[in-house]
Amino acid sequence: MTRLYLLCLLLVVCATTAQGQVLSLPPQPETEELPIPPVEEAGKPYLYEHFTPRDYNAQQQNWAITQTPDGKIYVANLSGVLEYDGVSWRLIRTTTDAWVRSLDVASDGTVYVGSWGDIGYLAPDSTGTTHFRSLIAHVNPEDREFADVWRTLTTEEGVYFQTRTHVFFWNGQTMKVWHSEDLFRWAFVVGDTFYMREKGKGLLTRVGDELQLVSGGAAFAGEVIYMMEPYDEEAILIGTWEGFYIYRNNEVRPFVTELDDLLPTLDVYAGTTVGDDFFCHYYSGARRYYPEQRRESCSCAGSGRRFS
Repeated sequence: MTRLYLLCLLLVVCATTAQGQVLSLPPQPETEELPIPPVEEAGKPYLYEHFTPRDYNAQQQNWAITQTPDGKIYVANLSGVLEYDGVSWRLIRTTTDAWVRSLDVASDGTVYVGSWGDIGYLAPDSTGTTHFRSLIAHVNPEDREFADVWRTLTTEEGVYFQTRTHVFFWNGQTMKVWHSEDLFRWAFVVGDTFYMREKGKGLLTRVGDELQLVSGGAAFAGEVIYMMEPYDEEAILIGTWEGFYIYRNNEVRPFVTELDDLLPTLDVYAGTTVGDDFFCHYYSGARRYYPEQRRESCSCAGSGRRFS
């Protein structure tokens, strides 16, 4: 996982493009080699490699990354899906040759993919070469008009594909779909439980065949949730553009940080946990937070680091 995490940081990521912007696919531009900052060794040093678009021969923006049990790395790229076997890169194009925004790997090792107007998975042919297989034939014709699939999330029961207007769920045999009355933004899986924030409603979860508000979820009707991560065995850390929250025992409480006043100005894009720390990623950099003995407040370290 260390190799995957470092590769994720060192790939040229999509830190400069606003969410929801409709992008064209221009010819691959000449890109300047970016300098790699020195690594300060503390204990066992990390081994890492730095890849540019010239190395993987595709567009420079990468939107998601995952790794299969056999060690291969797959990246959602504007040219398609990038496959890296530790030696070389290969581009896997979708059926419609569209860009890919999201992907995730299931417990059986299958990589599911969300692209512009299409959803599917990766599977080998008779020669063992991996290709994209579309699931669009399992979607009702009236539900096939959608744009980017911003989240692809696997669970033990199946896989969710989230667009701004639809959420699709594929259990391996049938396709379920939910429609937004306004806007879906964004979907998450925490502890194998699916969560969905819908504009004007709040934080939803799946109950049977319906998406229902969680207790206290209406608090997020007007706040965009950009991250949901396990905080401890009972609580979830929720990040929004306005601040952080702890969701515990069906109750939402503020999570105080040193950047609370600054967060609304950062255009925060994503967040994740690494060990006992969590990282807040915004369009021009990242911040690292140290929860103090897992108290419901935390401090911030450093001034952030810019990703190009």
